[in-house]
Amino acid sequence: MSRPSPQGAAAGTVAVLLSACTLLPGSGYPTGIDPEIRTDGTPAPAIVLDSVELPEPLVDRELVDLGWDAVPEESAGVFLGLGQITDDALRLSAVTEEGMVLWTTERPLSCAGFALTADSDRLLAVLTDVSPGRASVAVTTASAYDLHTGEQIWGPVEVPGPHAGPGLVFATLPTGGAMGSSGPRVALDPATGTVSATEDELDGARLVGEYHGTLLIVDHEHLLAHDTNDGRERWRLPLADLDLHDAAQVAAAPDSTPGPGLAFVGDRDTGYALVDLIAGSIVTTAALGAATDPSTNVHVTIDHDQLYGHDMDGDPIWDHAIEPGTRIASAGNGVLYLLTAGNIHTRDTETGQPLGVYEDPRTTNAALPRHIDDAGAAVLETSQGFLLATINPVGTTAAPTGP
Repeated sequence: MSRPSPQGAAAGTVAVLLSACTLLPGSGYPTGIDPEIRTDGTPAPAIVLDSVELPEPLVDRELVDLGWDAVPEESAGVFLGLGQITDDALRLSAVTEEGMVLWTTERPLSCAGFALTADSDRLLAVLTDVSPGRASVAVTTASAYDLHTGEQIWGPVEVPGPHAGPGLVFATLPTGGAMGSSGPRVALDPATGTVSATEDELDGARLVGEYHGTLLIVDHEHLLAHDTNDGRERWRLPLADLDLHDAAQVAAAPDSTPGPGLAFVGDRDTGYALVDLIAGSIVTTAALGAATDPSTNVHVTIDHDQLYGHDMDGDPIWDHAIEPGTRIASAGNGVLYLLTAGNIHTRDTETGQPLGVYEDPRTTNAALPRHIDDAGAAVLETSQGFLLATINPVGTTAAPTGP
């Protein structure tokens, strides 16, 4: 089966993640799908792509191809991503920043929601699944696995509908509602899989997202952080301090990964606030995009025509005018990657000064970093799919296999 273009695949994968899990009449998966967790422990085969132009910090890195069709999620140097393997099936694979495959599993195309989270002492991958139901053909379930070993920690537990996110937030399928609508959302406790909160019981407040055990809730006047385990309130911030004025519109920014311990919340009209989840502090407000360079500890945000750098306390360190419509792709290894109409612009994250320009990977052979972890491993968007640039120098992961 030929692989779809990265852009088309990513859009299709988003639809998959938000769809309900279904089973065909009867029981079990479609033929040929193996839902078991298969531990691996072997290096992913290295590949050589002489025709792809790599960013300067990554030119001597080993590249591996896991068949991902969208940007994977990452936590503490482990990447979990999915790719379509047949007309009916997807494969999820967990791989380290060194290119070591930890485990894989398969799911039906209609049931591939997943999220990374953590309990008190370990990182977890929570995957959706399907089980035969008593009153219906099938029910949607969720199960948690140790991100490093693939060991099942809890589950399957029944959830009311598809994975919605961020984190362990699930939608409720309404009865007789409009196409594409959803009912009250619920959040699970990462430690146990039990329901930690439901919008039905929040007296008009709404769930924004779950972030490694921190549950964000918005009421009429505040953004609140609760512990998913005991429900204890950690902090609250007035919406006015976040430059947000319509509580009904506050949500996590779509397709946003601002960095560990951070949330990017707001609305499309007034912009989003970058919030430190641990301190309960505001880095900045009224932003349209955000990223953090873990190598320099610089937060970068963007509005309509200005780019800003902030230190870890949120204090401004630089700002530069930019072309309207510019978007942040990623930041890491001291470099910020920006997308404009037809080009990739790079800047120094410590100063904001321009470094260079590449042509857009959708029209040429340049590789665009879409996510960069603390150690500098990078997920690359290329014309040939999403690849992982490991932290290993060329020639140290595995023998090249082509093309």
